[in-house]
Amino acid sequence: MSHDRHIERARTALAIVIVAAVTVAVHAIDSDRSSVILGGIRNSAHLPLFVFLTLLIHKITSANSLKTVATVACISLLAEGSQYVSGGEPDVLDLLSDAAGLAIALSAWRLWFASRRRLALGFVLLGFAPMAFWCWTWKVRANQMPCIADFDNPFLSAIQRPLNAEIIEANPNEVQLALQPNRYAGIRLIDPVADWSGFSQIEIMVSTTPETPITIRIHDSAHNNEHADRYNEQIAGTGAKLVIPLERIRQAPAARPLNLTQISEVTFFAVDPAQGTTLKLATPCLL
Repeated sequence: MSHDRHIERARTALAIVIVAAVTVAVHAIDSDRSSVILGGIRNSAHLPLFVFLTLLIHKITSANSLKTVATVACISLLAEGSQYVSGGEPDVLDLLSDAAGLAIALSAWRLWFASRRRLALGFVLLGFAPMAFWCWTWKVRANQMPCIADFDNPFLSAIQRPLNAEIIEANPNEVQLALQPNRYAGIRLIDPVADWSGFSQIEIMVSTTPETPITIRIHDSAHNNEHADRYNEQIAGTGAKLVIPLERIRQAPAARPLNLTQISEVTFFAVDPAQGTTLKLATPCLL
């Protein structure tokens, strides 16, 4: 009997080590953090991962809640700490997300064995909600092409950010902003559909009241935050349609061509606009 108990403990320990190793390995991968949406998917994956990790550990430890909490907490700290080695950045919010996954899983377990199984499944599905949001955002963004914005879509609000400005009115084809009298004021389209290689031009229409010059700034994911490493062009905010060849954008950086398969930000801004200036931007589209 004692021999069987030792074998069972060894199997339990081996199972926990394997689960912990897989979890740490997933965390240690230094993913591309230049994408807002990919970062959102990655960060929101903590919740469902730790829901299932907790359920698995709880099963392995014969539903011992104390052992489960201690084991999952250790794995969470180890996994987050592994990012110091891989070049990532440990985050307290990730630890809180892991803790939320732990709480959801233990609640679901108790509800399941209390014969409240629909509620238990609902708790498990709750763990997928943030990741589902970001995955749907990915799909919405991909469906925009050949246009690179949809100004009134709530899923894209995280990647269409006013810059020292307030949105007055928005629809899929146009946004109107009240600009603050700040050094830079306008709108940033962060993480647009990155691959522009299948197109030759971009169509832009901007109007301002009173008429104010607007700068267009475009850069790729390798951007070094220097002025010479991106495309910059100032245009008059008259409402005239402007068609810019993508080859001109590609050749803009002084030291290297812009990578048209990894566009990471498009920004429209005025420099020191007057009080009460409004900016109207039609959805930029690739041709």
